[in-house]
Amino acid sequence: MPYQIQAIDLFVRRIPPPRMDFSIGKGQSLFPAWMRGNVEVRLRMSSPDGNPSYGCAADWPSFGWLDKRADVEPKQKMLELLALIERARQVFLQLPPFDSAFEGWWQAHRQFNRELTTQPSVPLCATFALALIERALIDAMCRSCGLSFFEMLKQRRLGVRVEAIHPELGNFDLAGSLPDRPRPELFIRHTVGLGDPLTDDDLTVDNRIDDGLPQTLQQYVQLQELRYFKVKVCGNEDEDFRRLQRIWRLIADVDPTITLDGNESFATVERLLGFVDRLAEQSPRLFERILLIEQPLSRAMTLDESTTETIRQVAKQKPLIIDEADDDLHAFRSSMEIGYAGVSHKNCKGVFKSLANHALCKSRSDENHRYFLSAEDLTNMPLVAFHQDSAVVAALGLTHAERNAHHFFSALSHLTPRERNTALANYGQLYANSHGDVRLNIRKGKIDVSALQCAGLGIDEIPDWDCMSPLNDWIRELETG
Repeated sequence: MPYQIQAIDLFVRRIPPPRMDFSIGKGQSLFPAWMRGNVEVRLRMSSPDGNPSYGCAADWPSFGWLDKRADVEPKQKMLELLALIERARQVFLQLPPFDSAFEGWWQAHRQFNRELTTQPSVPLCATFALALIERALIDAMCRSCGLSFFEMLKQRRLGVRVEAIHPELGNFDLAGSLPDRPRPELFIRHTVGLGDPLTDDDLTVDNRIDDGLPQTLQQYVQLQELRYFKVKVCGNEDEDFRRLQRIWRLIADVDPTITLDGNESFATVERLLGFVDRLAEQSPRLFERILLIEQPLSRAMTLDESTTETIRQVAKQKPLIIDEADDDLHAFRSSMEIGYAGVSHKNCKGVFKSLANHALCKSRSDENHRYFLSAEDLTNMPLVAFHQDSAVVAALGLTHAERNAHHFFSALSHLTPRERNTALANYGQLYANSHGDVRLNIRKGKIDVSALQCAGLGIDEIPDWDCMSPLNDWIRELETG
């Protein structure tokens, strides 16, 4: 008897206002006041043994990052995104019985994309919607087998066939390509936003928090002993250069590793090349510490073959990776031909997609070319989204990851008392009591994620569903408000 999805419920969990705001270019807030919070998924599935299995997933619906159409109002973007999530739910519910999580997801993916050919949408939003339900399915499958995500991969229990996505990979041995054991620790790569305060000089009466927690980059470096940094750049050469010089003066002594994130901000590939050349010439010590440059061009321009020559000039100096442009299963493979060396891993773009991209990297890397994944995601909120993404990162063997929701929001204040107690009791050294609440326990710039190797996709207990509202209630508020 195969697996069969019985029910999928969608909720929204209210999140208190952030302690700090974050802007996505030109002052657009990532956390507008009308945002309710995380979208959460509860999936129930029957197993071959006849017993029910439950899975969960969650994510911040980052409409402003997913959908950058300038002519569409934010609430309309959100409504379209939530409609896609609902449609993805229906597609998964209509699946015939399946033998593995990958088989179920693959059927849903093909059906969902057939429908999108007649109902156009922003590709990255569609990717997000499908990936949200995908994670709940993987979690349910892991729980049904009583194994962690890593164990499911190594024992080939998820049924992953990367050749279904990339036929040229043939019978690629995914399990054999993974590390012998998952990473027990991850270095935090701290995001430095365009408007984030760097020192006390950037704090005013209006933006100073004074909650006893670090607020400036300088404070974070000192208190958490950070060594990895993700710095946002805006595509204006002079502005970026000046800000990078300030940041460098604050972190130069900690042996830093730096990634730059353009978020599609460079208007032309020639401007990108000019910026890289200037940085290399005028700030060589800083330039040496830059590991990669993420998504410098618009998603539309990224896969434009006319950029190939200049992209390869830039890539000779620093590896380039795609992020927003990674909006379908084959985008990374296409970007390789232009000159990109890597792609972001984000659960919100799909777990099976990242596994297939990992296989591409392993199969194509040689002594002349190194291809890689980089772990990114600004808004992974504890527990579910944060744990699930970190479990995948640990399974892939990545050493550091962008992790910053704990910085913008106040610890685990959005969770119920039971969930906060669970965080302390069940996840080892990942959390600790601090400043009157349960908080992420960052020591020497890293976190202990060893306890995420539990039966499930990084989380061992089902969330408190009673504290949430049906997603449809929020949709009605958006429609009438």
